[in-house]
Amino acid sequence: MLCLFKMIPFGYSRNFLEMLKSYLSNIGKDTFYSKELRKEFRIAPTTLKRRLRELNAYGYIKIIGGASAKGYEYELVTNGEYDKLKSNIDDALEKAFKSLSEWVSGGPKLKVAHLIVEYSLKTQKKA
Repeated sequence: MLCLFKMIPFGYSRNFLEMLKSYLSNIGKDTFYSKELRKEFRIAPTTLKRRLRELNAYGYIKIIGGASAKGYEYELVTNGEYDKLKSNIDDALEKAFKSLSEWVSGGPKLKVAHLIVEYSLKTQKKA
């Protein structure tokens, strides 16, 4: 089940995010490498990679440095950044909904398309 505004599935990824937040607050750091998480949480490399990829895709963490050979350095996205992301998503959804409701109610684009079809049908009948 997806929560629209949190945008992260409940379950393993949510639990991992909470564990990660707790771990970082306990050690007093803002950044981390996957290698230290593997040691701390005793997670298989593939599972950890999947969790980090999901959290990155959902906007909860971001890559701030490193390389694929050495490993990437990650950072938790702060609440301010999360609120900005949420606001951008809300704006995009509102635009899409407005556009869709105009289209469904026969908004200006649909009326223009209808006029073009009518005109082409009239010209075809004359020919």
